[in-house]
Amino acid sequence: MSVWGISSRSAHNDAPVLRFKDEQAYNQTVLDLKSMTDEEKSAYFKDLGFDGAFVLLHSADEEADRILDNDDENVIREQVKGFKEKYSTSMSFNPDDPYDITPYLNFTDADLALVGNADGYVVIGDRLQKAKKDYPTFDNREVVSTLANPGPIEPGWKEFKNASLTIKKGKYKSTMTIGRIVNGNSFAVNFTTKKKVMFWHKSVNTNYTIGSLAFHSSKFNYSNRVTCPRSAVCILNLPIETVGMTFDADVKDFQSGKCGNVKGNQSFKGVRVV
Repeated sequence: MSVWGISSRSAHNDAPVLRFKDEQAYNQTVLDLKSMTDEEKSAYFKDLGFDGAFVLLHSADEEADRILDNDDENVIREQVKGFKEKYSTSMSFNPDDPYDITPYLNFTDADLALVGNADGYVVIGDRLQKAKKDYPTFDNREVVSTLANPGPIEPGWKEFKNASLTIKKGKYKSTMTIGRIVNGNSFAVNFTTKKKVMFWHKSVNTNYTIGSLAFHSSKFNYSNRVTCPRSAVCILNLPIETVGMTFDADVKDFQSGKCGNVKGNQSFKGVRVV
């Protein structure tokens, strides 16, 4: 990867920042990292000696996960208190739900969440680039596509009523919801997983499969397998006009990486596109 190196200071504060020789090197590095697993990304940054946004979030997320390995209410309460105090300045937490211990970066930018420093900065050439949004987005859904070359989209996600299926195993609950991409004119499926103990919970990243997702309408009858490598909105290669504004759907063998061999099956009748 074409990285120049690590600066000891950014123009913003004392946090180290990655430096790229030009825009092409930056874009290629981001592309390469997006194709890696989280373990491969961690190994890459360890070799580079750079503890930036990805390492910070990954470390905090693993720490939150370990807290919920406990079952004792008093132990969890004490550990959550220490956890949130530890990351009170470097991370953000959902202000509307005190029992949500999911850590979030203090900025919103998918690319700089990979290569940025903890504050969302990177140097390209002689230019300091900052995150698109200098605040966290607590419902920021990652978007992936089943298309080989999806092209530029402005996703936006809207779910359909009565089109969700949830499976559970132990402390984990995984949900798939059929909906649409607001500005992309395509059907999509949102995959989420939560780990929960009593009141406390956190979002979990994992992989998903649907053995068969079938759409039925007066003008369309077809099924296909759906795979999604992480908790995200998965865009389907299925335009809304192909199916129509009202349809039935059948889900067979919905599974997630955190729910083991548990499979979910359900039929949805008269789903309306909104």
